[in-house]
Amino acid sequence: MNALRSTFNCAAMSALISAVSIDAQANVPDIALAPSHVEGYIQCIQTAYVSNSWHSGTVAECRASNPAVQSLHQGDYVALTFTTEQSRSYDQSWKRWVEFDKSLKSLVYSKGLAEMFNAAGVQTAHSFQKVSTDLDARFSELNSPPFSWYPGQKLPYKTANGMSLEQLHTAELDRFSHCLGAAINTLDVKTATQQTVDIKAGVCTRDIMKLNTDASEGLYGAGDFSQVINRYWTKIASSQANAKETERIRIEQEKANSWPVKLKAMVGPAMVFVWVFVGLFAAYRYVKNFSGTMREEVVNGRVRRQHRRRGEVEDVEYAQRSTTRQPATSFQRSDLGTFTLRHKKVCSPTTKHACASCCWWAGERTSHPVTQELYVKVGTVGKCTHRHPGSPHGMKRYDAGTICKDFQDLGV
Repeated sequence: MNALRSTFNCAAMSALISAVSIDAQANVPDIALAPSHVEGYIQCIQTAYVSNSWHSGTVAECRASNPAVQSLHQGDYVALTFTTEQSRSYDQSWKRWVEFDKSLKSLVYSKGLAEMFNAAGVQTAHSFQKVSTDLDARFSELNSPPFSWYPGQKLPYKTANGMSLEQLHTAELDRFSHCLGAAINTLDVKTATQQTVDIKAGVCTRDIMKLNTDASEGLYGAGDFSQVINRYWTKIASSQANAKETERIRIEQEKANSWPVKLKAMVGPAMVFVWVFVGLFAAYRYVKNFSGTMREEVVNGRVRRQHRRRGEVEDVEYAQRSTTRQPATSFQRSDLGTFTLRHKKVCSPTTKHACASCCWWAGERTSHPVTQELYVKVGTVGKCTHRHPGSPHGMKRYDAGTICKDFQDLGV
C-alpha cells in the first residue's frame, strides 16, 4: 500500500514539474532568437550612446526590446534542455552579450564619461558638481549587476586644465577673495557697512556664476564664500572700532590739554590755597583784634597806649594821672594869653555842637603850660575815633578842622 502511494506521489510531482517547465518555456524566447536579439541589444546601446540620448534606464529598455537578452540576464535558459545546436547558439549569444557589456563598461569608464564631461565645457565648481552628478545618474546602471561583476574603475572627473572639483573650488575662492579685497580697498573703511560689503561680494560672485554651464546663479560651497565675506567684514568692523577708540582717546587728550580743563584743574588747588590763606588771615585778625592786649610805653614822662579796635591801631598819648599836681612853673601872662588864644581845651563845653558826629578826638594834643590840661591847637586837623548817629553835624567830614572835631575829654 505504501509503495503504491509513493509511486503515485512521484508521478504527480513529475507531472507538476513538467507542467511548470512547459509553461516557463512558453514565456522564454526561443534560443534560436538569442543571436539576433543580442545584436539588436548591442545596436540599441550603441545608438543611445552615440546620439547622447543615454539615460538611467537605457540598458533596461534595450534588454526589454530584445527578450532573449532579457532571458540571458535573468537566467531563464539555464533550466532548459538544449540540443547540441541550441547549446552552441546559447553559448555564442551568452559570450557575445557578456563581452559587449564588459567592453561597454570599460569604454564608458575609461573614456566616455571623461569625453562627455569635457564636452560640457565646465568652468565653475558649480557646473563641475552638476555635470558630474548628472553623468553618474545617467550611467548608474553600470554600477549594478552584471556590470558590477566586470573589471573596470571610473576615472575621476577633471576639467580641461586638469583640475578636480576641490581644486576648482579652491581657485574660485581665491579669485573671489582677491576680487572682494580689491573692491573693499576702494571703500572708505570708516563709513563702510556690511550691506556695502555684501553688494561688492555680489558683484564678485556674479563674475563667477556667469560661467556656469546652465546659466544659473549657483555656487558650489556657498558657505565658504560667506566665510570669506564675514572675514573681510570682521576686519572692517575691527578697524572701525579701533578708529573710534583712537578718536575717543584723541578727543579726551585734547580736552585734557585744553585751557578750560587746565584752569579748572588749577582752580581746585588755588581755591584750597585761598581758603587756607583767608583762614589764616582771619585767625590773625581775630587774635589781633580780640586778644585784649595793651602795650604801654613811657615817652618823655607820658604813657603811650596802643588800643586795638576794629582793625585800626590808635595811638593815644595822655598824661599820667596823678593825685598830686606838679607845681606850676613861672610863666609870663603874655605867653599864657597867646596860648589860650591859639588853643582850645579838650572838654565838652568847649566843643559842644561843633564837631559833627565825632565824639572821640584822636588828634594832636598840647599840654597847658600851667595846669597841664590837654588843649588842641586851633586849626589842627585830626581823626575821629568814633561816630555816633543823630548828630546835627553828621554830614561834615572828619578832617574838616577843629570846628568839626569833638574835643570831648577822653576820660583820662
